[in-house]
Amino acid sequence: MPAVDTCDSVAEVSEERSVRHLAGAAWRNLGTAVAVIEGSVLLAFTLWPGLAPDPGTIQAASVSVETVDSHVSLYHFDQYYPAQLKSLTSRARRQAKTAFGSVVYLQVKIQGKKHGNVTLSYVSYDSATRSEIPDSGGVSEGFQPNNPSDEWIAPVFVFDPVPPPSAGLPPKHFFVRLRLFDGNVLLAFADTPQLTRGG
Repeated sequence: MPAVDTCDSVAEVSEERSVRHLAGAAWRNLGTAVAVIEGSVLLAFTLWPGLAPDPGTIQAASVSVETVDSHVSLYHFDQYYPAQLKSLTSRARRQAKTAFGSVVYLQVKIQGKKHGNVTLSYVSYDSATRSEIPDSGGVSEGFQPNNPSDEWIAPVFVFDPVPPPSAGLPPKHFFVRLRLFDGNVLLAFADTPQLTRGG
């Protein structure tokens, strides 16, 4: 029977155990590092929601009218909220001194549209007949939500309806329907209370 070198056998077993120990420690360290990174990312998303990617699993929107300021000139609205009318030309800004309408304070809630583009449009209706007033619509500035779930108050200027002469006299009382669109898809809408032209 051949002799067995017990020293070599013990050394091999010891070396194998060392390798397994190092491999196990490496995997444990890797797992700890992954957990730390994951926790740091979750903490960052909690502290700064704007950094979080939008999962897009929930897409919803709602708008509601909080209050309305009537008989406001576009000129004065531009003084308070210049960013809302940044697309106006210099000539249009000069003409704005004679243009009147209402400022609708609209609460907007959007989910699942981070960095997407949504557009707000409006159209006026005759309060008596509840029919659309010709040429009374308009498009406000677009919105671009910064978070997966965003909510804010948007001051929106809507012109008093001035239908073409062929449509007859403009109605004294009217209401405005504000509509939130994603492309051609209507996400939400809200109606103002009854408004009065020039008052």
